[in-house]
This record gives sequence, C-alpha cells and structure tokens, in this order.
Amino acid sequence: MIEALSISHRIGSATLLEDVSLAVSSGEVLVLVGPNGAGKSTLLRILAGEIAPTAGTVTLAGRPSSEWSARKRAELRAVLPQQSELSFPFSCYEVVLLGRTPHTLGHESQKDHAITRLAMAVTDTRGYEERAYPTLSGGERQRVHAGRVLAQIWEGPSFRALLLDEPTASLDLAHQHAMLRLARRMADDQCAVVCVLHDLNLAAQYATTLAVMHRGRLHAVGRPARVLSPRLLADVFEVDALVVPHPELSCPMVVTRGPLERKADSPSLSSPASTPSNESLQGGLP
Repeated sequence: MIEALSISHRIGSATLLEDVSLAVSSGEVLVLVGPNGAGKSTLLRILAGEIAPTAGTVTLAGRPSSEWSARKRAELRAVLPQQSELSFPFSCYEVVLLGRTPHTLGHESQKDHAITRLAMAVTDTRGYEERAYPTLSGGERQRVHAGRVLAQIWEGPSFRALLLDEPTASLDLAHQHAMLRLARRMADDQCAVVCVLHDLNLAAQYATTLAVMHRGRLHAVGRPARVLSPRLLADVFEVDALVVPHPELSCPMVVTRGPLERKADSPSLSSPASTPSNESLQGGLP
C-alpha cells in the first residue's frame, strides 16, 4: 500500500496541496482527476518519493517513504512522468532495458533481456528495438518509456506500484485505451496503480477508485459511479454536463454541453465597450 497522511506542500507563499489523505492498495487503479493546477502531479510526485511534503507523511509498503534508499524504492515503484527527456542516441531497446537498472548491479542477465522484450511486446514497441530513440514521435516515445517502467517492476518484491502522470496525453485513441488496459492488467497482477488523467470518460472506464482534486485539496474519493455527478462537474470543472450510464460498459459516461455561463463574465466580443475603435488602436502607435 501507498498511503498519504495529511499531506501538505508549499512553495514560498503558494500552497499546492493542503491536508490530503488517501491510500492505494495492490490490485487497485486510483485515478487522480481535477482542473489544471489542482495539485495532481505534485501529489503523484510526493507519493513516488520524488519530493518531500512540507507536512504529513507518506508510507510505502508499510514504511515511511523517506526510510527507503533510492535503489530499494526503485525496486518497489516505477514512475512514468508527463515528459521524459533523453537526448542521447540510445536505441529503443536500450531505453527499455534501463528499467532493469535497479535489479542488475551493472550487469544484465538473460532474464533482464527477456523481461525487456516482454515489456516492449505489451507496449507495442517491439518494432522499434533498433530505432534511435530521438527519431521517434512524442507518442512513440511515451510508449517506449511505458515499456521502461514496466520492465522496472515486471517482477520483484511482494508489493509493487506503478505511477503514471498523464500517460495518454500524446497517444492516439487506440493507444490511449491500450495504455490504460495495461494499467488494469498490472493491477490484476496485484500492482498498485496511481494515474493522473484529464479525460473523465477514460477515468470512469478504467479506474477502480476516482480521486477528485480541487485547489490543492481532495474534493471527493470513491467509485466513479458514486463520485461523478453534474453538481461535482459544475463545482470543480465549471462545466455544464450530464452523467449518464454508458450504453455498453458498466461505468458512467460524462457528456459535456460547454462551460458554465456566468453573467459576471467580461462583455461580449461584439459589445462596443469591449471593441476598441480604429482611432484608439492607432492612437498608441508612434
């Protein structure tokens, strides 16, 4: 289990997270959703042990995250960030093999190579083994790095965790679903999965638990069918939306009709008050 207890995080005078508590267990896919700036990625990085909270504690497999060495922590959990920078001309195979580094002690075994090939197979990247990583598109790079993090925790201790920060952002529709099916498969193999998503329908389809973040706080946690509602979508996402049963799947479906109309918004673009005259535009020119 990964557990956050009363987590807060501040940078200067800015509060990014405030008193957040949640837990994710083996076999669970916890999806973090919320508007931009809600604190989702910050919370994921704290759960991963990449940054320390300014208040509260995080436990990993029953021990405070700070007590794990970097190597031992890497054996337990793998993190797929939004973007992975790598400018060296490694082959894609070499990039995925890097995921085995915590387990190799500097020398890869036949087992490590076998796991690398399996990780590339399940991420649909076997055809890129000899390709130079910098020549790939953004979506192809994301899938290669997905293979790397899978290779990292393909097998290992009794507890494993996979943390994904917007893993579908650069993927086409088919690979978005393939990525999230893979997350569910890892959970079925008793891995704890935490995933940041923006697409609420993908979140509803693949999450076992949905955690809604808003202004640095945890707004709601539970099964997607219990959490998603028109009221929540209006309050948190500021959209006018319906939540209806999916016609084929056992999950809710969000149908957005547009942003909420606010009478206090700025004047219409066609309003004379908001449309400067030619004279006013020219008046500021030398």
